[in-house]
Amino acid sequence: MSQLRSIGIGLVLWISIPGFVSAHQPDTSYLKVEIGDEAILSRFTFDAVTLQQIIPEIDGNGDGALSLGEAESAQPRVEAYLRERVYLDLDGAETDWGESQALIWPHEDGGDITPEERHLLLVHFPFRLAIAARPEEVLVTYDVFIELGTRHQVLAELLVDGAEKLPVVFRLDEPDYLLHLGAALEGAPKERGWNTLARFFRLGMEHIFAGYDHLLFLLALIVASRFRQVVAIVTAFTIGHTVTLILAATGTVSLPSRWVESGIAATIIYVAAENLWRGGSSGHRWLLAGSFGLVHGFGFAGILRQLGLPRDGLAGALLSFNIGVEVGQVLVVLALFPLLVLLDRSESAPKIKAILSMAILLFGVCWLFDRAFALDWMPV
Repeated sequence: MSQLRSIGIGLVLWISIPGFVSAHQPDTSYLKVEIGDEAILSRFTFDAVTLQQIIPEIDGNGDGALSLGEAESAQPRVEAYLRERVYLDLDGAETDWGESQALIWPHEDGGDITPEERHLLLVHFPFRLAIAARPEEVLVTYDVFIELGTRHQVLAELLVDGAEKLPVVFRLDEPDYLLHLGAALEGAPKERGWNTLARFFRLGMEHIFAGYDHLLFLLALIVASRFRQVVAIVTAFTIGHTVTLILAATGTVSLPSRWVESGIAATIIYVAAENLWRGGSSGHRWLLAGSFGLVHGFGFAGILRQLGLPRDGLAGALLSFNIGVEVGQVLVVLALFPLLVLLDRSESAPKIKAILSMAILLFGVCWLFDRAFALDWMPV
């Protein structure tokens, strides 16, 4: 009995401590590099939150918004940071990124990036490096993951002569990438294809493990369900989010990120509340999982839109990402399997399930208010 109570308390702590989880939106910046015969054009892209991590005093008047004037004033310092922290090597020789260009602002009329938009709108910092001849090897190395956070990642696109190449992800454990231009132009499509599939599979798994929204929703569904219902619940959730993942990732359907994030929080609240008032054991839970899975599919598509799906092998990339998501879900369910079995056999099960559901409900309510009103006080 005491062991089961300890398990319940442990699960409550796991879903309550922000340090163990990260919010749905990835902590991400971007890089695009176009390599030609006469120049290398580079463009670094950040949201306002990341810019403030780089230059803490960028919001000069402290109003929470970011103006074009404030960004332009900070541009030299941002560029200096990039030259010091992001390295470019051409044929083994360290090289500068070249001349800076005018920054690209998200609002055509020059309007401010509001506090509600600072996670969403992006500012671009372009560079142009003149070269005498196209290099054979290009090495890019990032040294920003201490200042910007160990969870930060950089989604990059490298192009040669305007031809789209594989997306590249820079992170703490993979801070550099070496591009062999001869291989890029002539290379083996099969090898590049497998690399793409593996990359998207890994992104799918990471998105489940790092996305507390999806994990909390899944936990809320299964914690108050009979174990025999779990397979149907996970299957229905998979079908639901797969449909909207494909529609959203391919651009067929698009919803504002704020709506999606708020909608996901609302699904968590509903399921947790239903656990409390109905015990969560009704036979319709699989239908609920499938319906709400449609909402979560838009969330899964967000990271794919940011990464940029390849034009060639689109179906394979989507399938690999989705398989990665499903593998992550299955691993979570398998990890919870012994606890669920013990919980079903325990006399204290109703109390433990109620405590867990209340904790999930509280977290969902806080997250809904945070996302709906852009309060930005929940973990990102």
